[in-house]
Amino acid sequence: MFRLENNIDENLNFQLYNCHKDLIAGNVALLDGSLALRGSDESGNTILGIVIGKAGANYAYIANRGKINSDLLDIREKHNISIPGNYILSKNNLSRLELLREPKGNYRLVGNLNEDGTFEIKIKNYSN
Repeated sequence: MFRLENNIDENLNFQLYNCHKDLIAGNVALLDGSLALRGSDESGNTILGIVIGKAGANYAYIANRGKINSDLLDIREKHNISIPGNYILSKNNLSRLELLREPKGNYRLVGNLNEDGTFEIKIKNYSN
């Protein structure tokens, strides 16, 4: 029903998760036990994806693969980013994205901001 109401493309994969109350649309959601919550890369928790909507205070729709159109969720506005490129989970700011400037060391890629404003979710762990 959520997919139809929001005209979400079939290629965007998302699930409904039990979540902490402060998790909002646009946040990168991490898994802690059975609860989705906010966190930084330093937590080491598994990245679930990006919150694309809430179903009440305790449940969130979290996309983990595919392209988010800016009319559904404008990542540029939610994360205050405008430079196309690869984005990782921030080590300092809870549930925020930051541009991958140097692909060295350990990092967790969340996705890619495209020129057209769409965001392609591609969650991967890297160790260089």
